[in-house]
Amino acid sequence: MPDARLEAAYRATEYRVFVDPPLSLRIGRHDPAFAALMAGTGVVAAAYMTACNPRSWPLPESENAARMQVLRADLKAAGYRFVEGAAVDPGGLWPDEPSVLVLGIGADTARNIGRRFGQNALLLIDAAAIPQLDWLI
Repeated sequence: MPDARLEAAYRATEYRVFVDPPLSLRIGRHDPAFAALMAGTGVVAAAYMTACNPRSWPLPESENAARMQVLRADLKAAGYRFVEGAAVDPGGLWPDEPSVLVLGIGADTARNIGRRFGQNALLLIDAAAIPQLDWLI
């Protein structure tokens, strides 16, 4: 289990989804616009994830961009729909982290992908449309 500072950082983060108008997901909070997005796309599960900065170790922007290209290609090859986003530290201490909201992905598959990219955690979202923090470490 992570230390309290890491958990607090994840819980304070705004998980933005680049739709029109943009959404800002928060752990444990229902957002009617996000629920409408899920209903409109016909999915009952989703995950918010990144391939950047494995184990919260900052990487150069170019390396993070390459990792995200691989993640997107893998998701496309598996037939998943996704929406671009960015995890944003409202305090500005951590740079914005490119991310994706993957629609229709199951929890076990999302966890496997997150672990493959060395991630500490991801967000899992079920039919209630409430993002939950899911630790992978």
